[in-house]
Amino acid sequence: HAKASYVVGNHLGTISLCGIVAEMVAILLFETRDIRMNGQPVDTKAQADMYGRTFEQLGQERRVQVLGAYGVITADQGAAFDELRRIRRKYLHLWSQSHDDLAKDAVKAFLAAVKLVCAVIGYGAAEGAVDPVEDAVEEEGADAGKAARV
Repeated sequence: HAKASYVVGNHLGTISLCGIVAEMVAILLFETRDIRMNGQPVDTKAQADMYGRTFEQLGQERRVQVLGAYGVITADQGAAFDELRRIRRKYLHLWSQSHDDLAKDAVKAFLAAVKLVCAVIGYGAAEGAVDPVEDAVEEEGADAGKAARV
């Protein structure tokens, strides 16, 4: 839908949809990891105690910080989350934002969302093609079953 929105000139729709994808990827990453603190699972009560609310209820910036702190995401993935969040915020939350670069920023948002989804499913994206990345899957997959611990 994000790509279709772009094609018909709905660049704000592209950015908005890509932002939602990034939020769901962050939640998926957290929910599919065995995250522990002091050997105990970080359940919803522990999340509320540590973060003031559950992970799902946190803002996206804080979610990305938490994922980084637990080692769930790489610095490159954190940068993709942050770029997409900044693009989304400036167009969807700020009245004064010029729309001169809207189409270009919609492409950046889409590429960041693709990068995040590919990282989660173990695929890479290069020059518009999506291909399995065996080395990345083996490297990241080796730690995927292990618990994230702080």
